[in-house]
Amino acid sequence: MKMINERLYPIISTFPSFLERSINCIPKNLLERVNEIVLRKNQPVSIYIDNSIFYLGNYGRLYKLFNPDCFRLNSEEMIRIFLNMCNDSVYSYMDNINSGFLTLEGGFRVGISGRFLTRNTNENSIRDISSLSIRIAREYKNISQQLVNVYNKFGIGSTVIIGPPCSGKTTVLRDACRSISSGLIKDNIKVSLLDERGEISGAINNGFLFDIGNNTDVYTNYKKSMSIEMSIRTMAPNVIILDEVLETSEFDEILQGMNSGVDFIFSMHATGLDDLLRKNKFKYLSENATIKYIVVLNNEKKGEIKEVYINEDGSNIWNTVYLNSCGDNIKKSGNEKTFDNKGFYKFAS
Repeated sequence: MKMINERLYPIISTFPSFLERSINCIPKNLLERVNEIVLRKNQPVSIYIDNSIFYLGNYGRLYKLFNPDCFRLNSEEMIRIFLNMCNDSVYSYMDNINSGFLTLEGGFRVGISGRFLTRNTNENSIRDISSLSIRIAREYKNISQQLVNVYNKFGIGSTVIIGPPCSGKTTVLRDACRSISSGLIKDNIKVSLLDERGEISGAINNGFLFDIGNNTDVYTNYKKSMSIEMSIRTMAPNVIILDEVLETSEFDEILQGMNSGVDFIFSMHATGLDDLLRKNKFKYLSENATIKYIVVLNNEKKGEIKEVYINEDGSNIWNTVYLNSCGDNIKKSGNEKTFDNKGFYKFAS
């Protein structure tokens, strides 16, 4: 069968033939905008396009509401898809499965839910698959341009990129990595990309699917907390980039790395500045090292940078340095601030 979109082949080749044929029939202009496919046992197959959910039927038909034409997968079909994704070797993927996901070639992340059997505090085994949530990693060059402009205007520094799930944090990180490593900010910046799941780089057997820059050293399938120390010791990076910092051990290693002179660019789940500042782990980090920028993504438009805040003197007083779609004057926190026509704050001379 000829693929309309070869990018999706590693995923849909694991599906039953009837499902693969139907996805192949989705119009190309829509297929290229699919950002998630969710398979739920005995429920309609869900296709997420931009911010809308559709249910898949025969011949690529997409329905906003359930229709008898919609495909539903039974337990045996769900298990077969799961085994296909694991190349019939579940044991070799157990480290990922214990964390609730699989990473497939090309940077696809598959979230898993179902019935787990816990043998001890560090090991689970899957007994029944109820859902498989497949995130489609895509490359959008220059989507981080506003952040690059901020770096060129005020200098690079440690940065946290925030947004809710599926807001485009990984996409922005990927493009920022490409821009920094390719000399779009300044020459001779060495980047270590700690890509534990292979999702940022689109890791494949013979290289990387996505453009991550000319001076990037990549660590995949290795815990972030461990690869931070290794990358600093062995590769001497100027900047370390990593995604979805959650664990205390990761914050501890970032703190040590920042205090050794390395800038970190990483993402966290938060809905906005106030939400981030309430998080204890962020407080711990910002009180013991200098984070220069907070980047807030637009919750309604994936990958769009809504605001950039700057910590000018390390005092953890955050001022807006970039505001998307702003007017000439904006009042914030009772103080009138003036922005140029590109959204950059005009600092008083």
